[in-house]
Amino acid sequence: MSEFTDRRRQGVRWIFLSLLGFCALMLIGWAADNLLGVEMGFEADDGVQIAILAAGATATYLFTILTLCIGDYINDIRK
Repeated sequence: MSEFTDRRRQGVRWIFLSLLGFCALMLIGWAADNLLGVEMGFEADDGVQIAILAAGATATYLFTILTLCIGDYINDIRK
């Protein structure tokens, strides 16, 4: 395959994983607001929600980077 096709696939992969990360952040925010606030019997403070969202964002981007690195490594092994 050409270099352009490889770069285009990598760009599409980045966009897809970024959207997936955004959905994960929205789910974590919903869980922090609803599940922690209602199920456990206390309202989560703004600081707690921000901490949970920050942890989720960090985990999501680390997962994204790790996934892309492993994928690129596997592609390099195949060539």
